[in-house]
Amino acid sequence: MSKYSRKLSLYGGVAISLACVWWVLRSVDLTEIARLLSAVRMLPLLTAVVITVVGYVLRAWRWRYFFAEKAPSISASYRCVILGFFMNNILPARMGEFVRAHLGGKATGLSRTTVLATIAGERLADGVMISLIFSGLFTFAARDAQALQEGKALLYVSFLFALAALIVFLLLVFRRSVYRLIEVIAGRLKGRASRFALVRIRRFIEGLEPLLRPKRLFWIIIGSVLVWGIELFAYAKISEAFGQDLGLSYLSLFLAAVNFSSLIPAAPGGIGVIEAFATAALVHVGIEPEPALAMVAIQHLMQMLVVGVPGGWLFFRELHGHLPQAEAADSEEEYC
Repeated sequence: MSKYSRKLSLYGGVAISLACVWWVLRSVDLTEIARLLSAVRMLPLLTAVVITVVGYVLRAWRWRYFFAEKAPSISASYRCVILGFFMNNILPARMGEFVRAHLGGKATGLSRTTVLATIAGERLADGVMISLIFSGLFTFAARDAQALQEGKALLYVSFLFALAALIVFLLLVFRRSVYRLIEVIAGRLKGRASRFALVRIRRFIEGLEPLLRPKRLFWIIIGSVLVWGIELFAYAKISEAFGQDLGLSYLSLFLAAVNFSSLIPAAPGGIGVIEAFATAALVHVGIEPEPALAMVAIQHLMQMLVVGVPGGWLFFRELHGHLPQAEAADSEEEYC
C-alpha cells in the first residue's frame, strides 16, 4: 500500500467514524447516558472483563489448529493474537492482521502469506460461528415478528459468510486443479512480479488446507463454540450490568451487530461505527437509545482495554522500533 493510499484510508476512516459519532449522539440524551453509567452494576461488568480475557486465551489456543505444521506455542500464539488485535485498534483498515502475520512468521519460521492464510481461516470461522449463533438464536427465540423483520439485514450478512465458507470449501476441494492452473499461467508470464504473485496465491491456499483435516477442523469447531459462547455470556453480563433483560434473541443480535459492524472500514478500532450500527440494531428491536448506546460503548471500551493493556506492554517490550518496513511483506526468496 502506497503512502498516499495509507493516508486516504486513514483520513477516510476518521471521517466515517466522526460522521457515525455525530449520528448516534444526536439521537440520545447525554444526561441519561451519564446517569446510566453512574448507576452501572460493577460485579457483572467485572465478570464480563474476566470472561473476555479468558476468551482471548482461548483464541490463542484455537489459532494453533489453523496451522498444518510448525504451530506456534500457546505463549507465542497469545502474544501474536493480542498484538494483532492491539494493532487493529491503532492502525486503519485492520492492518493489525498483517502485523500478526509478520509476528507469526517469525515465531514459526513459515512465510507470512501462509500465516496470513491461517488468520483468514480464523476470521472465516468466526464469521460462520457468529452467523450460526445469530441465525439460530435470533430466528427461533425472536420475541415477535416485528423484531425478526428488523434483524433481516444482519441475516443477509450471515448468508454472505455462509457463501464465503462454501467458496473456500470448493476452492480447497478443487485446489489441485487450481494449482495446475496457476502453474500454467506462471509458465506463460514473463514478469517476475506476476509469477511471484501467483506463487503467493498458491501459498495462501495451502495455508487454508488445515480446514480440510478432520481432526484439526474438529478442534477449530470446538474452539469457535467456546470462544463465541464465552463472548455471548460476556454480552449477557454487560446487559445485566445496565439492568437490561435482553434474552438470547437480542443478545445474539447485540453480538452480531457489534462484530459485523467492525468489518466496516473506519478509524482505528472501529470507533464510532460500532457504536452507531450496533446501537441502531438494538433500538430497532425496541431497546431505548440511551441504554443501547451505553451497553455498546462499554462493550467496545472493555474490548479495547482487554487487548490494549497487555498489547501495549507487549508492543513496547517486543515490537517498538523492530518492525522495519522491509520486513512488512514476504521477500521473494521465501516463496521461490
